[in-house]
Amino acid sequence: MYVIKKSFPFITLIDKSQDCQLKQRIFIIFFLLCAVFFFAACRKKQQSAPEYDSRRSELLFASCEAMQEQDSGKTYEALKQMAEEFPTDKFATVAFRQEQKRQLIEKANSLLNDTSLNQLEQMLREIEVRGLVSPELLEYSQIKNALDQLRIFVSRMPWTSAESLRQNLRNLDVYEPILSQSQTFLSFRKQQDEILANLQKNEAHAAVMNTAATLEIALISGTGITKAHDACRKLAAAQPGNFLTRALAMKTAKDAKKLCEGVGRTSDDMKVCLEIAALDKWESLDKPTQNQILAFIGKNAPKSPSGHWLATKNKLTASAPMDFMAALSRDYPGCIPSQTIVREFMENNILSKAHYNAWCWRSPCPGVTELLARLKQVGQLHSATIK
Repeated sequence: MYVIKKSFPFITLIDKSQDCQLKQRIFIIFFLLCAVFFFAACRKKQQSAPEYDSRRSELLFASCEAMQEQDSGKTYEALKQMAEEFPTDKFATVAFRQEQKRQLIEKANSLLNDTSLNQLEQMLREIEVRGLVSPELLEYSQIKNALDQLRIFVSRMPWTSAESLRQNLRNLDVYEPILSQSQTFLSFRKQQDEILANLQKNEAHAAVMNTAATLEIALISGTGITKAHDACRKLAAAQPGNFLTRALAMKTAKDAKKLCEGVGRTSDDMKVCLEIAALDKWESLDKPTQNQILAFIGKNAPKSPSGHWLATKNKLTASAPMDFMAALSRDYPGCIPSQTIVREFMENNILSKAHYNAWCWRSPCPGVTELLARLKQVGQLHSATIK
């Protein structure tokens, strides 16, 4: 397409597309010239960049390399040097402080493993003075106290009473959150709880048997029966349902049968309790209940002086009187039988009331003749009994 360009005094014919290309070239040339002048002006004003300080990078690289090699000494020195040379660098300061804490905790662990508790306590004091205390290190102070208490606990073993063990376990309970982190301690604590349960069981059994012995001595000697019954009531309050208390509550033949059947499956100590309770309740029991008790004693050899006395009293065996005296000397050497028991023993096993009506027994001040007559009468009765 052509246009007529008027340019005085000439008239020129020009191609329109060529005109557009020309304008584009002129614009590009002008832009390039402006850019060249601009960069030239900027270069004149530009100052040289400061030299790069590689020291921090070197120290950081050295500390990372030491960490990778697990060399705590080199790591500590590299971080310490970086914190000293760059005190305003927050990373260097925090990293060095963390490494300090880590090494202190590592040392505390080592002292704990070696059970060097005194050295650990000294180290913790020094840390507190230097102002390096952290929650983790404070926990080590608690660990030291806990281990001290555990050491005291172990030094007092073995335990002789449930109360002493119970009190010392309470002292350990203060440090339970710390000590329970150890599986070894948990096993140890379980063992001590089992020991406590056994001690309590043994002490409860001993209390029953001591009360039974107190009652038996009172019944045989005829003294202190009221106090013995008070002790039985205290035992019933402290240990409801214990065997001695149940035996003392016996009233009927059915009760006696149930107790006898239960005793047959238990230890001799329960048989002793049943025999003592039977002697205490004997006069208040009816004949069927007494027969039930005697049948049990006849089937099972008596285990206590009370059982032997019931066998003697009811003439269950010929050896019962001597067995009673032997059992009494064995279990209670200093116990003197009451007048009631002595009289009944004499009448049943030496001379009856009828024999005492003989002339030789009537004199309050017997002479030689009377004494010889008495010995003769006893000898004749003994011979008749053996035959």
